[in-house]
Amino acid sequence: MNHNLYEPPQADLETRSMRPRQPGSLVKALLTGTGIEIVGTLLVALGVGVVYALLLRPDGVSAEEAAKAFDPLSPIGLIGGALGLLVSVFAGYACAAIANRDDYKPSYAMAAISLGLGLLMDAGQSSPLTLLLLSALTVGAVLLGSWLHLRDPKSD
Repeated sequence: MNHNLYEPPQADLETRSMRPRQPGSLVKALLTGTGIEIVGTLLVALGVGVVYALLLRPDGVSAEEAAKAFDPLSPIGLIGGALGLLVSVFAGYACAAIANRDDYKPSYAMAAISLGLGLLMDAGQSSPLTLLLLSALTVGAVLLGSWLHLRDPKSD
């Protein structure tokens, strides 16, 4: 027993941190990761669109020229795509962290859900080659986020 009345009590914190985390819910991981992916991507698109519209407003650009600028392969589209990929990396990390598994299965499932929803939201607006490129980048970003979690020694 500690005889100093002014010293705080000591706790054995090492035993709790040494205990491995149990696997989490796959449903919760998939819903959280997909939610981050969809909401984050929509917020990025909205933010990039608003900023770009504010930049174009003083120049008096026509609606057709402004619509061309939102092509995924235009400069503003590439900036939005890069920010969207960062959201996908974070979503993959969150999915892997919540699932807490030693493999990529939750991230593959989340990437498949994101691709399916992305195809539904695209509704034939993009060319097949563009869709293939964006889909491959999305899957790569989600798996990168999962890899970042799996390689982190503090995540166990």
